Amino acid sequence: MISLVRKQRNRVADVNPAPVDLIANGSDKDETTTDHVHEIRIRTENGSNGTVSMIGSSRSALGKDVRPIWEENGDTKEQEEINAVVQQVLKGKGRALQMVKLMVLMSIPLVALITISTITLVEIFTQFLNAKRIATTAEWFLNVDSLIASLQVERGLSATYITAGYNAADTMQALWHQYNTTNLHVWKLQYWPADFTYQNAPINSKQLFIELLKDVRGKVSSIRLSFDESTRIYTEINTELMDIATYSVHIAGNMWPYLVSASAMLRASDAIGIQRALGSSFFLMCELGTDIYEWFMQLDGEIRSLQDMSFIYRPDVEVMWNDSLNRTLLERLLVLKSQIYSSSFRLVCLNMSEEARVNRSNLWFDSMSNYISQWKGIRLQLLGDITALISDDMVTKKKEVTIYTICIGITLMAIKSVELSLEKKRTDLLLYQMLPKSVADQLRAKKEVLPQFFDHVTIYFSDIVGFTMICARSTPMEVVAMLNGIYSAFDSSIDRYEVYKVETIGDAYMVVSGLPKPNIRHSREICLMALDLRQCLKGLRIPHLPDESFTLRIGIHTGMYARSIYVCWRRLC
Repeated sequence: MISLVRKQRNRVADVNPAPVDLIANGSDKDETTTDHVHEIRIRTENGSNGTVSMIGSSRSALGKDVRPIWEENGDTKEQEEINAVVQQVLKGKGRALQMVKLMVLMSIPLVALITISTITLVEIFTQFLNAKRIATTAEWFLNVDSLIASLQVERGLSATYITAGYNAADTMQALWHQYNTTNLHVWKLQYWPADFTYQNAPINSKQLFIELLKDVRGKVSSIRLSFDESTRIYTEINTELMDIATYSVHIAGNMWPYLVSASAMLRASDAIGIQRALGSSFFLMCELGTDIYEWFMQLDGEIRSLQDMSFIYRPDVEVMWNDSLNRTLLERLLVLKSQIYSSSFRLVCLNMSEEARVNRSNLWFDSMSNYISQWKGIRLQLLGDITALISDDMVTKKKEVTIYTICIGITLMAIKSVELSLEKKRTDLLLYQMLPKSVADQLRAKKEVLPQFFDHVTIYFSDIVGFTMICARSTPMEVVAMLNGIYSAFDSSIDRYEVYKVETIGDAYMVVSGLPKPNIRHSREICLMALDLRQCLKGLRIPHLPDESFTLRIGIHTGMYARSIYVCWRRLC
């Protein structure tokens, strides 16, 4: 008894090399074209060979008791196979959907990485810009510090000149020199603070500030101000500048104690500068008014408080202060200051010659100037530390910006690489539909594809019976949709066999087995595929002609085959 039911390997041995035509109908009816006959030698279970003549449909040729392997379980198995074919028709869309899912799954972590890196990069870049702005402001603070120090000297000299009167020619010459120095410091500023005011009047440009100084200097030169009035004017200007300079530098983290300490020392220096001006006047006049004395003593307390504040915020400042302190200078200042506070010294001062009083005034002025310079040196060292910290922070932020920029660039390249990989897969899929994979890979590697000879190859041809008449009753788009449905189902079905689709032209369908990879089961694969395609056709109908069914004309040939490639077209030939 013939066995086509149990195992595939016992089913078909080989096919008669002679050309064969098989007419298969999508229905179970036998066809009237009975002159097309082919023979298949089948190995039986006992090893003998037999032949079966197939006329019309394959089912009638094999007989009622012999069913194809896909009908082992009756109609249920057949229906499952038809459903499988329908699923295979959707395989193209499924593959595209899977590629989209793959792209989404691979893109989610990359997009998340880019988002996090971008947010971090923006934060770091913002911090870098803030550090750069702080560095610019700190540099401006240094220039304001120099301007305030110059105004302090100008204030002391003005008080001395007003007290000495028109006879102080040397003091006036020093004042003119100091005026030029102060003007240079004004013009050296990167920008002028727009919120600067003097006696509620806005001074929002360097030129207006120079005009304000000219007005004060004119009154000093013509002695239209008392020494305490000129001192208070300069003090008000310096206080406004110190307030703006202190509050314009917004420094966070470990840098702000440096700024607080430097600002406290700047204000202490200004208070010392006021005492310098008042003390110079005292040694020239041998007396101060009661309110001036009170102001002088108040400044002593203010200096000590600011000094303590500076030491608290930066303990190392106290170390620097003790290391740089000139003991001789400090002792001299204590002696001179005690003379200012001593009521008995006033009588001594009044009995001194004018030259002696001028010398004592200059000694006080120079000693206090040296004392202020000591404070300024420590203050500049603090500001230098701030600048160094800001510079280091900017370098760190710049490195972080560079690193995150590189990370984002690499991530974008990875996304592009994924897109390129997916695009390459789509291109490969299209290329492998046109050429065998081995041939396509050789052409891609720019290798020469030599002609090749195959001893045993089976070729399958098929077309649709009455295709011309069906086309005559259909629109062009209906024909395209019809062929697309048929060949999508066919393409999905042949994936289960070791075959290679060579060509589809119109309704013609050409498949080969045994190449490009040699296959000793080529005849069996083609025959089983032909029966499978016939079965597949049963589940398909013409959408716009529902009463019509497809009839497939099949031709199979086994023999030798020579293959070559036309490089200009890169088509299998």
